[in-house]
Parts: sequence; C-alpha cells; structure tokens
Amino acid sequence: TLRRWKDAERWGEEALALAPGDFTAASRLAWIQYSQAQWPKAEQLYRRVLAGWPASAEMRAGLAWSLLKQGRNKEARAEFERVLAFAPDHASAREGLTLVP
Repeated sequence: TLRRWKDAERWGEEALALAPGDFTAASRLAWIQYSQAQWPKAEQLYRRVLAGWPASAEMRAGLAWSLLKQGRNKEARAEFERVLAFAPDHASAREGLTLVP
C-alpha cells in the first residue's frame, strides 16, 4: 500500500487545529509521527491525548513505544507496566516490555 505520511500528517494537523481536544485527530497524528520515526513528536502527542484520556491503553502503549524508541528505557518500562496493570492481555505492551533492556 502507498503510505502518504506527509499528506496524512498535514490533514491530521488541520483536523487538530479545528478541534484541538479531539481524541481521534490527536491519536492518529501521534501514530503518523511515530510511523515516520518522529518519536519526540509522537511522545508529545501521546501525552496530549493522555492528559484528556489517561486510561487509554492504546495511547499509553504508544507513549511507551515512543519512549523506548528514544532509548528512554526506564520511562518506557514504567508506561508498559502501567498499561499491563489495567489491561494485562495488551499484546503491544507485552511485546514492548520484553524489548526493554
């Protein structure tokens, strides 16, 4: 499939500008940044979403992966463990936790 990340990023930023607190726009833009290896930007967006929705397992796992990719292992481990504390079967968090050095 053709991945048009730059177009998606632009659309996501436009959507977020129109609806700054929108979960869907911010979460999609976080994934777009992560997918482009823009891990600090992804981290910032995941934190922004979590400020409004702190119990989102997907967003917390995304934050953890972003931290892991930045080599912030202690923080990543803590976030993966937070996900697994309330979603023990979360596959992405389980996988991430096994990769933390």
